[in-house]
Amino acid sequence: MPDPHPLPGGAPGPADDPPPAGQGAPDPPPCKITTLLTPHPLDIPSFSAAVGSPAAGAVSTFVGTTRDSWDGKPTLRLEYEAYAPMAEAALGALAATAAGRWGLTGFAAGHRTGTVGVGEASVVIAASSAHRADALAAVAWAIDELKATVPIWKKEVFVGGEVWQENAEGRALMMEKRQRGAG
Repeated sequence: MPDPHPLPGGAPGPADDPPPAGQGAPDPPPCKITTLLTPHPLDIPSFSAAVGSPAAGAVSTFVGTTRDSWDGKPTLRLEYEAYAPMAEAALGALAATAAGRWGLTGFAAGHRTGTVGVGEASVVIAASSAHRADALAAVAWAIDELKATVPIWKKEVFVGGEVWQENAEGRALMMEKRQRGAG
Protein backbone atom coordinates (compact mmCIF):
# COMPACT_ATOMS: atom_id res chain seq x y z
CA MET A 1 0.00 0.00 0.00
CA PRO A 2 1.46 3.40 -0.97
CA ASP A 3 2.36 5.79 1.81
CA PRO A 4 -0.59 8.21 2.12
CA HIS A 5 1.80 10.96 3.29
CA PRO A 6 4.81 10.92 0.96
CA LEU A 7 7.75 13.02 2.00
CA PRO A 8 8.28 16.22 0.00
CA GLY A 9 10.84 16.30 -2.79
CA GLY A 10 10.52 12.60 -3.64
CA ALA A 11 12.49 11.54 -0.56
CA PRO A 12 11.96 7.94 0.44
CA GLY A 13 9.03 7.26 2.69
CA PRO A 14 8.88 4.84 5.60
CA ALA A 15 8.37 1.86 3.28
CA ASP A 16 11.71 2.62 1.61
CA ASP A 17 13.75 2.98 4.78
CA PRO A 18 16.37 0.29 5.37
CA PRO A 19 15.50 -2.26 8.03
CA PRO A 20 16.82 -1.57 11.52
CA ALA A 21 20.20 -3.06 12.41
CA GLY A 22 20.04 -6.79 12.92
CA GLN A 23 17.08 -7.25 10.56
CA GLY A 24 17.05 -8.10 6.86
CA ALA A 25 19.75 -9.78 4.83
CA PRO A 26 23.23 -9.48 6.31
CA ASP A 27 26.04 -8.01 4.26
CA PRO A 28 28.34 -10.69 2.89
CA PRO A 29 31.62 -10.90 4.77
CA PRO A 30 34.62 -9.36 3.05
CA CYS A 31 36.86 -11.77 1.17
CA LYS A 32 39.96 -12.80 3.11
CA ILE A 33 42.90 -12.71 0.70
CA THR A 34 46.27 -14.35 1.28
CA THR A 35 49.13 -14.49 -1.22
CA LEU A 36 52.61 -15.92 -0.80
CA LEU A 37 55.78 -16.12 -2.85
CA THR A 38 58.36 -18.18 -0.98
CA PRO A 39 61.47 -20.34 -1.37
CA HIS A 40 60.13 -22.62 1.39
CA PRO A 41 57.86 -25.66 1.01
CA LEU A 42 54.17 -24.78 0.79
CA ASP A 43 52.04 -25.88 3.74
CA ILE A 44 49.04 -27.12 1.76
CA PRO A 45 46.52 -27.38 4.65
CA SER A 46 47.24 -23.79 5.67
CA PHE A 47 45.80 -22.53 2.37
CA SER A 48 42.46 -24.24 3.00
CA ALA A 49 42.50 -22.93 6.56
CA ALA A 50 43.24 -19.39 5.33
CA VAL A 51 40.06 -19.28 3.24
CA GLY A 52 37.78 -20.86 5.84
CA SER A 53 34.67 -18.90 6.75
CA PRO A 54 31.35 -19.63 8.44
CA ALA A 55 29.73 -18.13 5.32
CA ALA A 56 31.44 -20.63 3.02
CA GLY A 57 29.64 -23.72 1.84
CA ALA A 58 32.59 -24.80 -0.30
CA VAL A 59 36.37 -24.73 -0.30
CA SER A 60 38.13 -25.68 -3.52
CA THR A 61 41.87 -26.18 -3.90
CA PHE A 62 44.41 -26.79 -6.63
CA VAL A 63 47.91 -28.09 -5.91
CA GLY A 64 50.47 -28.14 -8.72
CA THR A 65 53.36 -30.57 -8.13
CA THR A 66 56.60 -31.48 -9.87
CA ARG A 67 56.06 -34.56 -12.00
CA ASP A 68 58.75 -37.19 -12.54
CA SER A 69 59.33 -36.72 -16.28
CA TRP A 70 59.54 -34.06 -18.95
CA ASP A 71 59.37 -34.81 -22.66
CA GLY A 72 60.11 -38.48 -21.94
CA LYS A 73 63.15 -37.71 -19.78
CA PRO A 74 63.34 -38.28 -16.01
CA THR A 75 62.95 -34.98 -14.15
CA LEU A 76 65.45 -34.22 -11.41
CA ARG A 77 63.87 -30.99 -10.17
CA LEU A 78 62.29 -27.69 -11.16
CA GLU A 79 63.87 -24.32 -10.48
CA TYR A 80 61.67 -21.23 -10.26
CA GLU A 81 62.73 -17.61 -10.42
CA ALA A 82 60.63 -14.50 -9.97
CA TYR A 83 60.99 -10.78 -9.72
CA ALA A 84 59.35 -10.71 -6.30
CA PRO A 85 57.81 -7.18 -6.23
CA MET A 86 56.22 -7.70 -9.63
CA ALA A 87 55.10 -11.29 -8.94
CA GLU A 88 53.61 -10.36 -5.55
CA ALA A 89 51.69 -7.45 -7.09
CA ALA A 90 50.38 -9.70 -9.87
CA LEU A 91 49.29 -12.35 -7.34
CA GLY A 92 47.46 -9.66 -5.36
CA ALA A 93 45.69 -8.36 -8.46
CA LEU A 94 44.74 -11.90 -9.46
CA ALA A 95 43.32 -12.54 -5.97
CA ALA A 96 41.28 -9.33 -5.98
CA THR A 97 39.87 -10.12 -9.42
CA ALA A 98 38.88 -13.66 -8.41
CA ALA A 99 37.29 -12.43 -5.18
CA GLY A 100 35.19 -9.85 -7.00
CA ARG A 101 34.24 -11.95 -9.99
CA TRP A 102 33.00 -14.96 -8.00
CA GLY A 103 31.91 -13.31 -4.73
CA LEU A 104 34.38 -15.36 -2.72
CA THR A 105 34.59 -15.46 1.05
CA GLY A 106 38.30 -16.35 0.88
CA PHE A 107 41.12 -16.67 -1.62
CA ALA A 108 44.70 -17.82 -1.10
CA ALA A 109 47.49 -18.42 -3.60
CA GLY A 110 51.09 -19.41 -3.01
CA HIS A 111 53.97 -20.16 -5.35
CA ARG A 112 57.43 -21.52 -4.66
CA THR A 113 60.66 -20.05 -5.90
CA GLY A 114 63.99 -21.82 -5.95
CA THR A 115 64.38 -25.59 -6.20
CA VAL A 116 61.27 -27.80 -6.09
CA GLY A 117 61.81 -31.56 -6.02
CA VAL A 118 59.74 -34.26 -7.69
CA GLY A 119 56.43 -34.70 -5.85
CA GLU A 120 56.68 -31.33 -4.07
CA ALA A 121 54.11 -28.56 -4.49
CA SER A 122 55.07 -25.60 -6.67
CA VAL A 123 51.74 -23.78 -6.45
CA VAL A 124 48.65 -23.89 -4.24
CA ILE A 125 45.39 -22.05 -4.84
CA ALA A 126 42.36 -22.18 -2.54
CA ALA A 127 39.02 -20.40 -2.77
CA SER A 128 35.92 -20.45 -0.62
CA SER A 129 32.41 -19.33 -1.46
CA ALA A 130 28.83 -19.85 -0.44
CA HIS A 131 28.34 -22.38 -3.24
CA ARG A 132 30.75 -24.87 -4.86
CA ALA A 133 30.39 -23.65 -8.46
CA ASP A 134 31.95 -20.28 -7.61
CA ALA A 135 34.88 -21.77 -5.67
CA LEU A 136 35.59 -24.33 -8.41
CA ALA A 137 35.38 -21.74 -11.20
CA ALA A 138 37.61 -19.31 -9.31
CA VAL A 139 40.34 -21.90 -8.76
CA ALA A 140 40.28 -23.09 -12.39
CA TRP A 141 40.47 -19.50 -13.66
CA ALA A 142 43.16 -18.53 -11.14
CA ILE A 143 45.68 -21.23 -12.10
CA ASP A 144 45.35 -20.38 -15.79
CA GLU A 145 45.62 -16.66 -15.05
CA LEU A 146 48.59 -17.18 -12.73
CA LYS A 147 50.46 -19.11 -15.40
CA ALA A 148 49.62 -16.49 -18.02
CA THR A 149 50.28 -13.29 -16.09
CA VAL A 150 52.44 -13.73 -12.98
CA PRO A 151 56.15 -13.25 -13.76
CA ILE A 152 57.49 -16.55 -12.45
CA TRP A 153 59.89 -18.52 -14.66
CA LYS A 154 60.45 -22.27 -14.57
CA LYS A 155 63.54 -24.28 -15.49
CA GLU A 156 63.09 -28.03 -15.99
CA VAL A 157 66.19 -29.94 -14.89
CA PHE A 158 66.17 -33.48 -16.25
CA VAL A 159 68.61 -36.32 -16.82
CA GLY A 160 70.88 -35.10 -19.59
CA GLY A 161 70.07 -31.39 -19.54
CA GLU A 162 67.89 -28.48 -18.57
CA VAL A 163 65.57 -26.05 -20.32
CA TRP A 164 63.74 -22.86 -19.39
CA GLN A 165 60.08 -23.55 -20.05
CA GLU A 166 57.76 -21.16 -21.78
CA ASN A 167 54.28 -21.52 -20.42
CA ALA A 168 52.47 -22.59 -23.59
CA GLU A 169 49.10 -22.63 -21.79
CA GLY A 170 49.63 -19.12 -20.55
CA ARG A 171 50.80 -17.88 -23.93
CA ALA A 172 47.72 -19.38 -25.62
CA LEU A 173 45.45 -17.74 -23.04
CA MET A 174 47.08 -14.35 -23.58
CA MET A 175 46.79 -14.68 -27.38
CA GLU A 176 43.11 -15.56 -27.02
CA LYS A 177 42.54 -12.49 -24.82
CA ARG A 178 44.31 -10.24 -27.32
CA GLN A 179 42.25 -11.61 -30.21
CA ARG A 180 39.00 -11.03 -28.32
CA GLY A 181 40.09 -7.49 -27.46
CA ALA A 182 41.11 -6.70 -31.04
CA GLY A 183 37.98 -8.22 -32.62
